[in-house]
Amino acid sequence: MKNSREKESKIQEDISHNIEATKANYFIRLKEKWQLGSMLHLLLVLVTFTIGGSACGFITGKIMSLSSISLKSPLWWISYVVLASIIWPACVYIISFFFGQQKFFKKYLIKMGNRMFGKNKS
Repeated sequence: MKNSREKESKIQEDISHNIEATKANYFIRLKEKWQLGSMLHLLLVLVTFTIGGSACGFITGKIMSLSSISLKSPLWWISYVVLASIIWPACVYIISFFFGQQKFFKKYLIKMGNRMFGKNKS
């Protein structure tokens, strides 16, 4: 009985280790994909995305609350998504100045814009 508990404990340890290794590898791959110099740089970029996205949601919600469109209407949700899509790049870029990440986000937003509007890679 004790032997099976030890085996089960070992399996759980291995699973936990694999999960942690996968998380670490994900962040390393993301850092390399975005060509960032350090994990601190990656952290600042992720924080910028988080705060910029939250600010976008807050601002878009405030603007939509001024409209006369009912919250239950599909038009409200369509308008919200369109407005948020317009406001998000500005929010993220403005927030990037506070974290010193404007160079990364300028390049990122240009690349995203080129993909959205079908321009060739430069």
